[in-house]
Amino acid sequence: QGSSLPRLLPTGKGTPCPIHVNMSLAGRIAVVTGSSTGIGRAVAMNFIREGAKVVGGDVSSSNVKEDPVDTQICDVTKVEDMQALLDHASAKHGPVSVWVNNAGVEVETQYKPFGKKVMDPIHRAGWVKMVNINMIGVMDGMRLAVPHMQQNGGGTVVNVSSMSAFLPIPTAPVYAGTKAAVNQMTRSVGLYLGQDSDVRVHAVAPSFTDTPLVHGKDGLDEYIAASGGRLLTDAEVADGVLKLVTGGKSLINGSAMRVYVGQKSEAVQDMFQYPKAFGGAP
Repeated sequence: QGSSLPRLLPTGKGTPCPIHVNMSLAGRIAVVTGSSTGIGRAVAMNFIREGAKVVGGDVSSSNVKEDPVDTQICDVTKVEDMQALLDHASAKHGPVSVWVNNAGVEVETQYKPFGKKVMDPIHRAGWVKMVNINMIGVMDGMRLAVPHMQQNGGGTVVNVSSMSAFLPIPTAPVYAGTKAAVNQMTRSVGLYLGQDSDVRVHAVAPSFTDTPLVHGKDGLDEYIAASGGRLLTDAEVADGVLKLVTGGKSLINGSAMRVYVGQKSEAVQDMFQYPKAFGGAP
């Protein structure tokens, strides 16, 4: 049986960060889905520290008293909830120029997908849930945010992917597939918009991050030992998102940032580049 977690560090061509930051978040309006915990919460709070007003969307409200994040109930599988989130943000605060599609799930019943119960309805329901949230929810977010930004002077969409979009996870093929789809949707929309567009679309692909989503996973200790001795922090991922949002046209539209722990236990950020023949940078 293979581990559910990849043990390899990223490979392939990457352009090292830091990215040239040429845009401020001060006074900008940002929407973050899945904002109550983990990476989403870290992204939202980082934006606020940079001067943005943040509207969060989550299936449950925040338990923080006097929360600086304007959290609204939002199920990303319901288009009407996503539309209401955008409408609320723009009506209360102003045009949205930052949108982060962060909401995502990993359903435990996906493991051992080729076991005796491969067609068990419970397994299949988990797969469908991941596709609806991780993939279709992201596409719906872009479908709403991009036209809004085109009509209001531009902006940036960041889709939270995963290193599993680049590396296989033997016992989580559906989860990995949804995250690979996030990268390809991001790349496709970015190429559709073009490099001169005032609307930018990017993906951030973190390796395993210290959030409830990965706690207790099979093979986690082995992965940590082979990957710089620790997990990423949600703050390190949020820093990558901030760089994508503020990088402007210095970044190739549709590109993906990989964030992972290097051999010296430092957080590494690089921009994954596709070959020119496949829509990469000129």
